[in-house]
Amino acid sequence: MKKFAFHKYIYIFFATSMLGWFGEVLFSILVHHELVNPGTLCGMWCPIYGVACVLIALLLKKEDGRIQNFIKITCISLVVEYISAFISEEFFSHRLWDYSTFFLNFQGRICLSMGILFGMVGFFFAYFLLPKLYTFFEKNERQCMRLNFVFFFFFLANIVIECMI
Repeated sequence: MKKFAFHKYIYIFFATSMLGWFGEVLFSILVHHELVNPGTLCGMWCPIYGVACVLIALLLKKEDGRIQNFIKITCISLVVEYISAFISEEFFSHRLWDYSTFFLNFQGRICLSMGILFGMVGFFFAYFLLPKLYTFFEKNERQCMRLNFVFFFFFLANIVIECMI
C-alpha cells in the first residue's frame, strides 16, 4: 500500500493540470495553427488532467506489469473523460468535445482512439514523469506545499470568476 500524503497529490494535481494545459496549447498551435485556451477555466490549467494523473498515481501498481498498467491507465482516462463530459453537458450545458464521428465512440463523449492516446500519455506520465515529480516534491516539500497554497488560491479564484461570468 502506498503511503498517502495529501499535499503530495495536491501538488501532482496542480503540476499535471498545468502541464496538460500547456500540452493542449502546444497541440492547438502545431495542429490547428491557432492559440486557444483549451481549458474550462480562464487560468492555465486543465483539471481533467490533474484528476486523471492523481488517480493514476493512486491506483497504479508497478508490480502489475506494463501491459496491465497501460490497460488500467487507458480505463482511468476513459472514465475520467466520460465523467467530465457528462458533468459539463448535463449540469452546465457545455459540450467540451465531440467524438461522435470517431470509430467506437460512446455518446460522443469518449472513443477508443482517444482512450488509447490518453493511455499512452498516461503511461509516459506514470513511468517517466511521476517519479520525477515525486523526487522533486520530496526534495522540496516545504516549497511545494507553499506552491500548493498559492495555486489553490488562484484555482479557487478562477472558479469563482468563471461562475460569475
